[in-house]
Amino acid sequence: MAIVAALALVPSVWLLVALHRSGRRLARAAGFWAGLPYRQGRRAATRGDWFSVRFLAFSGDLFLRVLTSALAGLAAVFTVSSVYYSIAVDPSAGGVAASVALSALLVSVCVGQCGGVQRIQNGYTARDPWTFARRARG
Repeated sequence: MAIVAALALVPSVWLLVALHRSGRRLARAAGFWAGLPYRQGRRAATRGDWFSVRFLAFSGDLFLRVLTSALAGLAAVFTVSSVYYSIAVDPSAGGVAASVALSALLVSVCVGQCGGVQRIQNGYTARDPWTFARRARG
């Protein structure tokens, strides 16, 4: 059983790393292309864009990512507390190992999704009239 699990683990980890790297590139590209017309001067930032930039996380495509990231963060807090429970209240080596592994997974999911949302939002900062005006003044 351990051999079968190890054989399944290697391609799974490779797939997760590849998905992480491609997702990171896609988020960076989405942010770049979203702000490109404003950085090149083809579009001007308006006063209404101030609200658009501030409430971008509530758009349909990003809100789901923010929501799942928050849920992963809450689950990570729960599993970190279960590490304490597995050590102090009901000591078991298997419980500690499972709690630590699940905590690491959920923390990485939370941080990865928050980072992706932040990368996309950073691309939209060129749309913000206040930061655009500050950059233009020097």
